[in-house]
Amino acid sequence: MWFSVRLVAGRRGVHNARMRIAILWIVPLLLILVGAPAPLAAEPTLKALIARYQKEKGEPYTVRIKVLEEISALGTEPAVRFLVTVIKKDDVFTMRTNAIRQLARIPRPSAFAALEKLWRSSEDNLKVNILPAMVEHRKEPAVREIVKDVLAGDDLGLRSALIRYFGKKGDERFLPEAKRFIAEFPKSANRLTAALIGVKSPATARILIRIYDAARSYDRDYVPKVFAGGTEEVKRVLVDALQGGDERLVTNAIDLATRAKVGLAEPALVALLAGAKGQRKAKLIAAVGAVGARTKEGRAVLLAALGDKDPDLVILAVRGLRAAPGKEEIPLLIRLLKGADAELQAEIRVSLEQITGQQYGARADLWAKWWKKYGAAFDPKTVRATEPGAVDMPLVNLAIDKGAAALKSVRGKNPPWKYSTSPVGTTALVCLALHAAGVDRKDPDLRAGVEYLRKATLPKHTYSVALVAMALEAIGGKRYRGRVRECAKQLIETQLDSGLWNYPGLNQGDNSNAQYALLGLRAAARAGVRVPERTWRRACDHFLKTTCPDGGWSYFPTHRQASSSSMTAGGVSSLLICLENMKLDATQRKELVAAIDRGFDALGKKMKIGKDSLYALYGIERAGILGSRLKMAGKEWYAPGVERLIARQTRAGFWQGAYSDEVNTAFAILFLKKATVPLVAPVTTK
Repeated sequence: MWFSVRLVAGRRGVHNARMRIAILWIVPLLLILVGAPAPLAAEPTLKALIARYQKEKGEPYTVRIKVLEEISALGTEPAVRFLVTVIKKDDVFTMRTNAIRQLARIPRPSAFAALEKLWRSSEDNLKVNILPAMVEHRKEPAVREIVKDVLAGDDLGLRSALIRYFGKKGDERFLPEAKRFIAEFPKSANRLTAALIGVKSPATARILIRIYDAARSYDRDYVPKVFAGGTEEVKRVLVDALQGGDERLVTNAIDLATRAKVGLAEPALVALLAGAKGQRKAKLIAAVGAVGARTKEGRAVLLAALGDKDPDLVILAVRGLRAAPGKEEIPLLIRLLKGADAELQAEIRVSLEQITGQQYGARADLWAKWWKKYGAAFDPKTVRATEPGAVDMPLVNLAIDKGAAALKSVRGKNPPWKYSTSPVGTTALVCLALHAAGVDRKDPDLRAGVEYLRKATLPKHTYSVALVAMALEAIGGKRYRGRVRECAKQLIETQLDSGLWNYPGLNQGDNSNAQYALLGLRAAARAGVRVPERTWRRACDHFLKTTCPDGGWSYFPTHRQASSSSMTAGGVSSLLICLENMKLDATQRKELVAAIDRGFDALGKKMKIGKDSLYALYGIERAGILGSRLKMAGKEWYAPGVERLIARQTRAGFWQGAYSDEVNTAFAILFLKKATVPLVAPVTTK
């Protein structure tokens, strides 16, 4: 060291003794600072990041995830150890999976060794996250061996997770491994649906037709989009399946062509109609109408079906011709109108009005007189299209009546209706829907439901108690005030200090429970039950303080998740209910109304009427009626909802979705009927 110092000093002409002494101290110090190992320099930063990670518990997930990224960037051994601790012990599964990804990014042998050890010892739900992380960030031979073992094994979860990853990354192993998986595990083939729909190619389309299951909501909602938005080559795959002769493929292809409205498939659908009977014939006629009946042969099929003896086939033909209007069906429809039952009459009336632009309702004589006078010169192309937002109320009322009849048809004895472990809540929701549909209070089915609600032990669940209050107040007004008061008492007593309500046994509240609690309390107030001001105030303060950046609301407010349409609808409705029931000065009212307006703007941008759950649709209806909104952020909500619901009602009268048929159908009826009681006057500024 001293020799080095003399060289440095000598070269620069430094002869002063003091300078030599200074260099003697400075140079070793610089060497220590520059050459210090990274962990020593990074250690204080790691401690600070760990402290921040611990402090942010219960706060937005995004904050803690960012901290994990910063810890990973340090790349130190202590950082590796901390990430392993998070993976093993953190209470939040999202944090554990993010720690896996961050650990895989650290280019240290110890990081890979830790991942490999975790892989060998972890439960399957972590393995499906460890495997893609290792494949993406590691090139070691050990990873290739693990991938090889997984693909050779029979663990469905791991194999499907790896194949989905291949598809996401465009890995060439994707398609061969997907085909092999489906061949070996045909009953589990739908595990790969999400990966297959992400690769819109003829090859994946052929697989999708083979594994498609119309009964699965995911398949029913997403697989048709592959063909609807696919290239002509992808659509041609659907046509090939229709012509192929494999009964299962043909059945799947008919359903997909109907849902995706693939016009290219029409000739193949018409060809299949030759000799078809029963359900197959009905599905094919519906499919020809759905794809547009663009060909002469397609229209001829629908026109012929108007004379069929099966009334269901006639209705399908009427609907199909309505989608592709022409002149030749008008006299046939007019003749059918006379003597038709209520359902067919409604369908024909709507078709005639849309095709001709005339308004003669169900009067067959007036339609016949008009056709005799103007039919020869009539041209459907001159008829102006239906105004946007127009709703065919006869069809709406018919759908509501069919839904109510379906609900009545599945009533049990005790309880009358049941979904999962919630017989009281389900029965209350169904009774609320039946009442909204116009079922008389003395009707035996509705009366049985009301008697059950009056006598059953109130459960601890917020939803169920709130729905009991809502149903009994809607059906009986103040007649059942004693029972409604019991509901209100429980709701008031179970409100958390945060202003929220929760599930039994959980300390954390959520906005879904809260919106239903407030609906129940509103019903109680309408029945004459006193609800303390502080109950409204706590709830109001909570919703004002927990809006997302876009003005909407999420399910767990403390986690700052992205807002959703269902929770934003619930947040808007909750503030409107608080506004209706609280004593406010001018400043407070202005603040509340401004938050409601921001919420409506967020809801209009967030809602997807064609995709949102029926639970969300009923929430949107409540918000729209309570806030007197025909549009939200310039978007209509009722007419698109009507179009969706009428198109998707089953022949039995039910609607299907995330819950049981009874629950889904009740939500649909409440939406169609606009069942929510509005506020006394509009309260928003827009």
